[in-house]
Amino acid sequence: MKTVSAFQGDVFSNDTKSLVNRSGATTVKGSIGFIDLAQSDTDSTTLLAGLSNVIATATAQIDAGCMVVAKAAGVTDNSAGDYYVGEGVVCYVNVNSTTDIAKGDELKPVNAGDHMVKAAAGDRYHAIALEARTSDDEGPILALIFSFGRKSFKAWA
Repeated sequence: MKTVSAFQGDVFSNDTKSLVNRSGATTVKGSIGFIDLAQSDTDSTTLLAGLSNVIATATAQIDAGCMVVAKAAGVTDNSAGDYYVGEGVVCYVNVNSTTDIAKGDELKPVNAGDHMVKAAAGDRYHAIALEARTSDDEGPILALIFSFGRKSFKAWA
């Protein structure tokens, strides 16, 4: 059984793994990326190496990859850091809330982005918002993440 502890301003889950940031950018709290399952990065010379590397978001990973979320800001490119990975993990996720996000909204990754946005009906989503954000900017909100996405069925709702 997993233990879950709550820390004000931090996270509610301890499902972290040390991975190497190969995204080309420094993380902010809640940055998203994907484990390099396809060994697309030059440093992912073997499957085992690829499983230790986090690459930038791309359409192929959104559809079939394993999303991870940076635990903290400041993990520079080619440096190791802690990332949340798993199904049903609660953590802070970086979102763009130009389109308002309500509690319970499905969130999807953005191609070439380190953030998530509100998903539309039929989109593949990787998180559910646990709090609202209505400001027209980017920032972290608590979310329930799914490393492997789900397909939205809100089309008939």
